[in-house]
Amino acid sequence: MILSIITINYNNAEGLRNTIESVLKQSFKDFEYIIVDGASTDKSLDIIKSFDQIKFKWISEKDKGIYDAMNKGVTFAKGKYLLFLNSGDIFFDNNSVLALINSLNDEDLVYGNMIDCFENPPKPYKYPDKLSLDYMICNGLPHQATAIKKELFKKVGLYNDNYDVISDWAFFMLAIFRYKASYKYIDLTICSFEGGGLSSSKSTIPTIIKEQRAFIKINFNEHLKFYNQNSTQIKRFLRTKPRYIRWYYKVLTLLNVQYS
Repeated sequence: MILSIITINYNNAEGLRNTIESVLKQSFKDFEYIIVDGASTDKSLDIIKSFDQIKFKWISEKDKGIYDAMNKGVTFAKGKYLLFLNSGDIFFDNNSVLALINSLNDEDLVYGNMIDCFENPPKPYKYPDKLSLDYMICNGLPHQATAIKKELFKKVGLYNDNYDVISDWAFFMLAIFRYKASYKYIDLTICSFEGGGLSSSKSTIPTIIKEQRAFIKINFNEHLKFYNQNSTQIKRFLRTKPRYIRWYYKVLTLLNVQYS
């Protein structure tokens, strides 16, 4: 099995339906599909069961949060590569998985572009083919558009569920700059990102900054001053233009376009 697609869900029934339908419409079919639900109390389980004639794996039980759920997905998955397409996110078109599969050689990380549907109108995002530490401190990779070799989790470890918001960003930081993971950029749009989730909320911004600052202090302390300067900018930006609040990493990109 080359690819396992993992969907994390909690009380997002309609978003989950959209994601499942997007996965099942893919022209390439030879992948494993896993849904990890956090004991939803809405109609999420009804949605899952309505697709019961389709072969995919699912589990619904209480968890400690999104990263605990994502770690369960990693543990269950049998594929060489893993892709997290969480509830509400959809593939760009019916050939997205085929394009991604055709781009996999043996790199640890293969990432493409995405469209942020939290914007009005939806905004496409392209990523650089070279990832500097300065760029990653102020940005990140989209897990919805990044195939991760499962073996990489054995080197780096699972997502740190002590963090509430930043564990996927922290995983990529450690993988690339501490464990020297190989990576490849493909100039293809892989998915559409729904937005409106935890990292899109205004109330989450202080938590993101606190967690990122603590992570950088422990792992990349020499870059803490650089991060503090930029986190100060983001606070000032949000105070003056609150209607532009959206996915945190993307706002930082706007503020720091001189870094690449």
